[in-house]
Amino acid sequence: MSSLRLAVGWVLLALAAPAQPTNFIDEEIQAAWKSANAKPAPRSTDAQFLRRIYLDLTGRIPTPEEARAFLGSSSPSKRGDVVDKLLESEWFADRWAQWFADLGRVSHNVQRGYTGRNAFYNWIRNAVRSRMPLSDLAAGIVASQGNNYDDAAGAVNFTLVQIPSGPPQDLADAIFARTASTFLGMGHYDCLLCHDGRGHLDALSLWASRSTRLDAWKMSAFFTRVAYQRIGTANNYFDSNIVSDSTSGAYRLNTGYGNRPARAPVGGAAIVPPAYRTGGELPKYENWRREFAQDMVRDPMFARNFANRLWLQMMGTALVEPVDALDPDRLDPAKPPPSPWALQASHPKLLDKLAARLVEMNFDLRAFLRLIALSSTYQLNSEYSGAWRPEYERLYVRHRARRMEAEAIHDAVVIATGVLPAYRIRTTAGYLPERVHWANQFPGPLSGDEMEPPEAEFFDAFFPGDRSLQPRSESGSTRQQLYLMNSPFVNNRLRMESSPTLQRAAALKRDEDIASFLFLTFLSRPPNQVELAAAVESLKKSARGKREAIEDLAWACVNKLEFIVNP
Repeated sequence: MSSLRLAVGWVLLALAAPAQPTNFIDEEIQAAWKSANAKPAPRSTDAQFLRRIYLDLTGRIPTPEEARAFLGSSSPSKRGDVVDKLLESEWFADRWAQWFADLGRVSHNVQRGYTGRNAFYNWIRNAVRSRMPLSDLAAGIVASQGNNYDDAAGAVNFTLVQIPSGPPQDLADAIFARTASTFLGMGHYDCLLCHDGRGHLDALSLWASRSTRLDAWKMSAFFTRVAYQRIGTANNYFDSNIVSDSTSGAYRLNTGYGNRPARAPVGGAAIVPPAYRTGGELPKYENWRREFAQDMVRDPMFARNFANRLWLQMMGTALVEPVDALDPDRLDPAKPPPSPWALQASHPKLLDKLAARLVEMNFDLRAFLRLIALSSTYQLNSEYSGAWRPEYERLYVRHRARRMEAEAIHDAVVIATGVLPAYRIRTTAGYLPERVHWANQFPGPLSGDEMEPPEAEFFDAFFPGDRSLQPRSESGSTRQQLYLMNSPFVNNRLRMESSPTLQRAAALKRDEDIASFLFLTFLSRPPNQVELAAAVESLKKSARGKREAIEDLAWACVNKLEFIVNP
């Protein structure tokens, strides 16, 4: 198919009407449109959808061959086919291991060293690759035992929280608060561990305003039997920790120091027995953490939390935000809260149905993402031609375009130019002999410890966060523009002598084919007629010669805003 025919087809598809509902997601969303008298954007173009689904499911952009085949296909099932292909790819495991690594805060600063970080990441990646249900993955992280340097026990690193000093109850509180925020979306427990909700959280959460410090202590008590054994011998396990569970331990109300306010006896009782928030009985076995994990994955908040977080990752805006401030008393559409409170989710019935479907799917990550990806709502255009209103953002009348994550931008430059870097993975004792080429395969946020300054500076400009104190951000900045224009990481890869991509372009005879190839490679679409004419003219009239003109055109593609945007 010629570049002109591809471009014309791309323009015509942009005018297509939105598709009919394909599942309950569309039924709920379109009912909200009708109620608000809101007009949706048209269906995404094939080019938009292709780049979007590659980035969302794999963190990568498609190759020019993949883009050409998809855009040139007339198969009515091609969107579903590419979704299924990507869900089964190795790149899917890399991308979603990174997502879970963000969620689990996989970082050498958190895991007390690089080897523990690597083991935690490897455990997560193996879990995603082996199709482990989300419920088993979460329960494994919460209840795992073993040495934190071993890949097979890497999940124990989640439990290795760092507490400067204080009584054992502080450690139990820290582990529980992190667990509740991560896996239940209930970050307000961190506040409740210090004081009752009444008078403190009344304006934020109906559930929390009714909850007490004692309620939180009962949940925290499940973690009072966690035991650490530090290995100090000079071998491969130097400075590692064995995480286990003792057969004794209790949450005692006898502290007057540490990181939380004093814990005084309640009603004459000096010990708080573990009790799960949904009315669970006292633990039947000695391993309290394991029982907590079992109760946690059966808790309705577990499914709601993951449904909300995964929806955010695919759609750009969560049904409930912030995602770690879910309010159990404001989520059930069949039991709305009393006035002046309102249901918390923008689409309460949709969140309820998504959570129920996740349970029905046995928490199958791939099946759940496929459900979202094949909905007409996900496949809307990100451009909106009508009069925009702020409330439309949470009505999902268009797809929310976002700046790509730092790893995806790094890997897009590498994929498009064909020039691979070679990074080292650090361990507590040194560096692994293997080299890594892709940012999406790294166990932690890349830094100057594991990459050279030009690459580290470029990567850092896109706010990857550190999974410890600095959160990831999709914000833009002038610094990002300057690094795309001038960074050696980019410009050294846009030289004819180093880039296989530019060498392939130079071997093409027609300027139209060169322009089409570069646009497909860098932007996953053909040039439109205006772009094609400008590109051909620049290739024909460049005073620096054809090779340099190709380099300039590739540089221009990298510096188009859409190169770093998930459409």
